Amino acid sequence: MIRLFVIMIAILIEVAAFENHRIEPDFVKDGNYMGIKILDSKVLTLNRIDGLKFCEISDILYDKDKKLLYALSDKGNLFKLTLEIEEKKIKSLKPLSGHALTNTNGKKLFGLFKDSEGLAMMGKSLLVSFERKPRLMLYDEDIQALKELPLPKPLRNINNYRAKNYALEALTYDEQYGFITAPEYPLRKQKRGYHDIYSADGKMCTVKVDDIRQAITEMEMMPDGNLLLLLRKFTLRSFSFETMLIKVNLLKRQNGLCQSEVLAWMSTKEGWHIDNFEGLTHLYDNAYLMVSDNNNNPFEKTILTLFEIKER
Repeated sequence: MIRLFVIMIAILIEVAAFENHRIEPDFVKDGNYMGIKILDSKVLTLNRIDGLKFCEISDILYDKDKKLLYALSDKGNLFKLTLEIEEKKIKSLKPLSGHALTNTNGKKLFGLFKDSEGLAMMGKSLLVSFERKPRLMLYDEDIQALKELPLPKPLRNINNYRAKNYALEALTYDEQYGFITAPEYPLRKQKRGYHDIYSADGKMCTVKVDDIRQAITEMEMMPDGNLLLLLRKFTLRSFSFETMLIKVNLLKRQNGLCQSEVLAWMSTKEGWHIDNFEGLTHLYDNAYLMVSDNNNNPFEKTILTLFEIKER
């Protein structure tokens, strides 16, 4: 009843409402699990910002200079919020503005063209990846479309992907490599369980995963130059989620395979209270924030989880 009341208030006044949410099971003590430490987790309830529905958040991006959190919906909307972290806890998240993404002619995206999934910062501009019509679009600070960036040839044609909804889910940017992206699942000609990572110059390397059903939902460059992958597996029969965090060393390769390390493997079948985690951003030092996509479903949640990667 209390949670329902909080949700109703948030809907009426369009503010973010938080509810504490422990994602880890009882056997995890003090948040320490494998290579990470979970610092805080909250369920976010927020109805609309500037008339745009806040739902299906597919990626987040933290601008350290402006202290802004961008939240990208796969409905073709981009939201700006202020994020406060205090004593390694999520203190507040306040909505600022909502923007419907447009094309370079200033027209709102529609239909398959608005399936926005990945978000990265390129200089002072924002880079967005799209799935069903695979492409990369660059937007300025006012969320005005600037131009489309060319993709490596294998990623341009949707027919190269295993399905129309398995295209460019993950995206990050690095000054050395430029943009880095990957399909949700390996391309049709790629062996299952082997995910290719791409830059503008083409395939960078390949990452092997333990289960062919594991999908890459997001990636983020780490301060040490490694790549952090967020992966998901959903099993319909048991309606269970698994979330994996994998550290990829882009410099250590053997026969085209990048050296990788599983930092965390969380499953609802083992008592984890997780949902469809799709977004990931670096905050400071070894701290990251990830978010789940609620699929615009009242039975799923938008969960924000703050965690640190342990130093080895």
